[in-house]
Amino acid sequence: MKLNPPGVAVVRRCSFANWFLAILCAVFCTIISASSAVDSQTGAKELTPTEQWVFDQVAAGALPVNLARFSEDKRKLSESFLEHLLMGELPGFKPPRNRVFIFGAIIDGQIFLPYVEIPFDVSLDKCQFNKMVNFARANFTGGLSFRGSSFKQAAQFGSMKVRGDAVFDGASFEGPAWVNFARAEIAGNFSAGATSFPHGAHFNSMKVGGDAGFDGALFEQQATFAQAEIAGNFRLGNVRFQNERTRASFYGMKVGGEAIFAEAVFEGPVDFRYANFATLDLSHVSWPKLTAPLQIQMQGMNYRYIRAVEDDEPNPQKALLELAERWPYTAEVYTNLEAFFLRQSDRADADRAFITGKCRERKEYFAGRDWPNWLGSLLLYLLVGYGRHPLQAATLCAALVALGCILFSPEKMEPQNPQDTPRVYSRFWYSLGLFLPFVDLQASKVWKPKVDRTCLRNYMRLHILLGWILIPIVLAALTGIIK
Repeated sequence: MKLNPPGVAVVRRCSFANWFLAILCAVFCTIISASSAVDSQTGAKELTPTEQWVFDQVAAGALPVNLARFSEDKRKLSESFLEHLLMGELPGFKPPRNRVFIFGAIIDGQIFLPYVEIPFDVSLDKCQFNKMVNFARANFTGGLSFRGSSFKQAAQFGSMKVRGDAVFDGASFEGPAWVNFARAEIAGNFSAGATSFPHGAHFNSMKVGGDAGFDGALFEQQATFAQAEIAGNFRLGNVRFQNERTRASFYGMKVGGEAIFAEAVFEGPVDFRYANFATLDLSHVSWPKLTAPLQIQMQGMNYRYIRAVEDDEPNPQKALLELAERWPYTAEVYTNLEAFFLRQSDRADADRAFITGKCRERKEYFAGRDWPNWLGSLLLYLLVGYGRHPLQAATLCAALVALGCILFSPEKMEPQNPQDTPRVYSRFWYSLGLFLPFVDLQASKVWKPKVDRTCLRNYMRLHILLGWILIPIVLAALTGIIK
């Protein structure tokens, strides 16, 4: 029985064109088969001396395989060797510790491993990648480390999955495009401390099962963590966002533990809108100059605990209010501060936060030339402290009654009806009876200022009017109607 070549069907009585296509197909299949055979036998025949040494060291369980001690030309690994090594496709290769740890390698070619499964813990520390690195949607069954490595071209880690920790401490991303970690899922911790991002970094919708740390990192262009979810702590201590025109975005992100921005420097716009933090540490943060609109956005931001100074520093509540004063006005900033102080059982500071927010609101009315609301807000502040200090108006009421006692002296008063038998006159009850609305103490029906006391008669009407204005305000503040 005669076997036909792979990919070629024996077709009789066909045209010359069909035969020609069949021959081309056979040649193509032969080339692919040969290529596959070579790939499947990648090993001693095709490996460079450096690659063979790395292969032997990894297979023997060496941790790490240190190439940094060699000269630069002896530190180079081909992209093909590294790709097959990480995927476990080299014949006879099975790391005894189920880990590949290479230190100080130089890879000149492009690493292209999207969608692949990498069955080892992988550490490529202090390595240099001279071309693009693409691990988009790769699945690492263990941990991943690029500690101290440099990426000279684009680096793509979007949607990758790491079942352990992902470590990029001290790495440098020097490529011309932003670094992409969007939608990456890290089961353990993610660490990029002291890492340099000169062309921007995207961590949108990233999910981290543990902590995420960026202490000391440098973002020279846009950095965005929008919709990221960090189950543990989110550390950005001493981080620098140093571009004045690009935005640092934390829009809608969720942090289950502490979000620590202590000593962070924001030189450009910051977006915290609708972010949700368990604890928010803004100790000694340097904020952008508020010369442009919308430099800091915090609408809808929530937290359970917040601090603006270290816990052992004095007056932490005052520091929070001073920090809020530096931010652009939004009602949520002061509402959240009030709620936070109430959770701390600090009613006085809660009231102070509320009043400070209403004063900022009044300034907004003034800037917008909304005079009716501005005047109403000012009166509420002066009279009852926006409902939090009703005794201010009560004190004013008492003062007005006392003033009436002075002004409505007996020698200035006369009976309403001269034919009535004169009764004992009390200046206190007369002043109080005029001032109280809805209450008739009868004194005002019996006595009145003398006819020749025109000014006193006019003040009597004002005295009554002030009572009708102030008493309802006091009652509304005491019952909580005014807030």
